[in-house]
Amino acid sequence: MENSKYLWDRLITAGYRPEAAAGILGNIRAESNFRPDNLQNTYERILGYTDKEYTEMINAGTYSYQQFINDHAGYGLAQWTYKTRKAELYKACFPDIGSLEKQCDYLLKELGWYSALQGILKTGTVRECSVAVLHLYEAPGDQSETVELRRYGYAQEIFDKYAGEPAAVYSWQLNAYKIKENAINFMSTVPGSFVIEKEPGLYAVCYGAYNSEAEAADHKTEARSFSKKAFIITITKQEVKV
Repeated sequence: MENSKYLWDRLITAGYRPEAAAGILGNIRAESNFRPDNLQNTYERILGYTDKEYTEMINAGTYSYQQFINDHAGYGLAQWTYKTRKAELYKACFPDIGSLEKQCDYLLKELGWYSALQGILKTGTVRECSVAVLHLYEAPGDQSETVELRRYGYAQEIFDKYAGEPAAVYSWQLNAYKIKENAINFMSTVPGSFVIEKEPGLYAVCYGAYNSEAEAADHKTEARSFSKKAFIITITKQEVKV
């Protein structure tokens, strides 16, 4: 079974709505790609250990509890970094620190401590849940709109994969080109934009991904600042991202 499916099933069994489970897992994908033994890439170089080596040393006790909680390295499904959070992770998982099952147990326990987040997860859309997990739970150094959109994209993919029929996604089409390279060049000038192939030989540069037309309309001024010709379109799984 894929790690993502295991985590999805655990979240749903724990009572999370599909929208909430997708929002959580979109962030987990961004953090660790669902790998419980994942050591933050920059710290592989800083510490000089691979994911496997780091995990095995912790389990063996040759990399001590104090080293683990104080090394500032993100680790595991949620890339736990802060001393207090890594201490709780260690207590929950040692001596099998890279266990998917044990880390999932701890993830579920820790999520319950975030009351403001829980309120959003109980009622929010996929996008709202994804953004809330980003800001209220993960809180990485970069919490920009570009990061929001990327993680929302992951969350929507997970929702579509495991929750049935995909929901329509609304976006602002800024421009369309017959030459793909021209579309990509324009995309590079607009932070957070992306290119889809609307039909064979027609490439559209789009901005934003929203769950409703009304939500997209709230970003009209922002979209029109990039292109006065911008208009709302519906994106389905039939459109192919370039």
